[in-house]
Amino acid sequence: MKRPCSNCPFRKYTLKGWLGKSRIEEIIKAESFTCHKTNKKMQCAGHMIMMKEDNEFYRLMKAMNLSIELKGEDEIMTPEQTIKRHDRRR
Repeated sequence: MKRPCSNCPFRKYTLKGWLGKSRIEEIIKAESFTCHKTNKKMQCAGHMIMMKEDNEFYRLMKAMNLSIELKGEDEIMTPEQTIKRHDRRR
């Protein structure tokens, strides 16, 4: 994916409490994350934008000198903001 989908859990306006704090923490800690809307196992643009060098797929693309043309960076939260947004207790 080159752009976060409309339901990306990392977008600033994602549904509050949607995944819960523990699940989103697991996803953030993961080396990579596939888009939940595709059947083709494409990498999640939101996870790559948010995690940059901490995302295994992002690092691999850079190491292979392959172009990474991700769009929508202004739509994505930081890991801390993402955890807060998905925390159902807030």
